[in-house]
Amino acid sequence: MKTFIKSLLYGIVFILSSKADGQPKSSLFHNSGIYTSLQWMAGEDILITPQVWTYADDFYLEGRLNYEDRRTVSLFCGKSFLAGKNEEWEIIPMVGGICGQFQGIAPALTCLHKSKWLKGFSQSEFAVSIIENGKNFFFNWTGITTPLLSNSGIGISWRWIALPNFSPAIDKGVMFSVQKKPFTIEGFAYNFWQDGFILALGLEFDLK
Repeated sequence: MKTFIKSLLYGIVFILSSKADGQPKSSLFHNSGIYTSLQWMAGEDILITPQVWTYADDFYLEGRLNYEDRRTVSLFCGKSFLAGKNEEWEIIPMVGGICGQFQGIAPALTCLHKSKWLKGFSQSEFAVSIIENGKNFFFNWTGITTPLLSNSGIGISWRWIALPNFSPAIDKGVMFSVQKKPFTIEGFAYNFWQDGFILALGLEFDLK
């Protein structure tokens, strides 16, 4: 654990000292937003997961509720890097702290892509418990859409979680998105061919 924490601190220093083109900005805090998802799963209560973020210069700050576990809050900080000929990729390495039902630390990575024919996101993190051994896990949530009609898209999405001594659990399905600035609505249907299917609805609001 000491080695991991030491490596994490080195990672923080590297991220904060790196220089690269980041988000275009007109003020200190910019490109802020809120994303809230509602998830339905048979036999469980509805799970509401808000996420809020903002950029401070090229630095990135994000807060999450019920993301790693129910009744859990996490705070992340990182740095934005733009890549690609037309800056169609944004890569955000982060580190965060988690408290609540799960308590620990997590290096994380968010990747965003937006081009003429594809739009996608991928959120990954490796959560390390500081309380209980064996509760560490890796989680990834990815979605890719292609334009369907004006301001709308359809595509695929998957989520997978890997815990020690267990085979990864993978949810696969379809998604859609409809955008009317400053709002974006997303819908997800995972494992819809099985009894234990999962439905989710997400609403994004760009605060700018």
